[in-house]
Amino acid sequence: MGFAEPDWVPFSVLGALMWSGWIVRQILGALHRPAVNDHAESTSVISPVYREDPEILAQCVRSWLANDPSEILLVICRTESAIIDPATSWARDDPRIRVLIVDEPDKRHSLAKGIREARFEVIVLADSDTFWEPGFLQKILMGFAEPGVGGVGCRQNVYRPGTSLWRRVADWMLDVRFLHYLPAPARSGAMPCISGRTAAYRRAAVLPVLDEMEYETFLGRRCVSGDDGRLTWLILRDGWRAVYQRNARTWTVFPNTFRGFVHQRVRWARNSYRCYVRAAKEGWLFRQPVITSLSVIQNLAGPFTLTFATYFLVRESLNHRWALAALALSWLMLGRAVKSLRHLFSEPEALLYLPLVTLVFIVVMIPIKWYALFTMNRQGWITRSPDMAVAEGQHSGTLGTT
Repeated sequence: MGFAEPDWVPFSVLGALMWSGWIVRQILGALHRPAVNDHAESTSVISPVYREDPEILAQCVRSWLANDPSEILLVICRTESAIIDPATSWARDDPRIRVLIVDEPDKRHSLAKGIREARFEVIVLADSDTFWEPGFLQKILMGFAEPGVGGVGCRQNVYRPGTSLWRRVADWMLDVRFLHYLPAPARSGAMPCISGRTAAYRRAAVLPVLDEMEYETFLGRRCVSGDDGRLTWLILRDGWRAVYQRNARTWTVFPNTFRGFVHQRVRWARNSYRCYVRAAKEGWLFRQPVITSLSVIQNLAGPFTLTFATYFLVRESLNHRWALAALALSWLMLGRAVKSLRHLFSEPEALLYLPLVTLVFIVVMIPIKWYALFTMNRQGWITRSPDMAVAEGQHSGTLGTT
């Protein structure tokens, strides 16, 4: 019994293939280097604003202004009186700020309106709860030194992760994505998704595809969220490159509650499924560098291979084969640690959360991925709804005082 059982063999082979792909991606990713040069462009920062805490927005705007963009366009829903009044005051005080009003809380329409109204060569799409580090814009613009680059992504983390257990978990997951997953495909100029929390594009690359982004439908239903993945794949389809400036860093206010964490992950998972299913169906996925295609496929398959490992843990526990159950659990934890090495090196104290993060992947992320797969065409923002004053679990009072 145990390792000699036939049903272990195919899953062991599958696991070996997944780990081989991960190792190749780490080797290629280790060769990735952000562009370093003196390239500069005129820039328009565009931020759709809906159900945002005014205090958080004010801090974000200050961080953008400190980076000296050519202009900032705040696209605000007409119903947001708590935001419109202070934003109008900021615009009076600083001519770089412009306020655009839209009638509906439609993020895609707001982005499209802002992009069409923008006056400068590079557009930087920024969420209204995302802060930039000093010197961020200068670093992100270095990525546009090559004329074929249509979009540039950046490293992203959770703002003040220590204020919530769920923010700590989310920050861990972001580091896995931005330090382990993205560098390899970005090195080939085919970053599979320039995350919309802050994403920079050549305006010339996105203007021709704005209608396709704004009015995207999936199985007959208009898409609400997922604008960042859609826009990334549209520029890749048209032959532009999507690269990554790991030395340019931002922080976003994430939900501090379990429900907010789950809602956010469900939305993101649905967006990924829709985006990558379309990319595969249209053939765009397989016209990209091999490492991008394999990374996308492996990323989509990862949660389901984790399901198999969890199945063996549960089975051996039910059969009272404790040695094998302990081995399966140890392997799950070791695998999570290895896939998070850069996060653990940068924050050694995070090792204390390894059992919790492993448990979250098993108990929370596996059900989320399966649920999102079978509900991928449910459309909605989820974490920002008309009955909320601000995004769920993301008001300034949740951030503490330090």
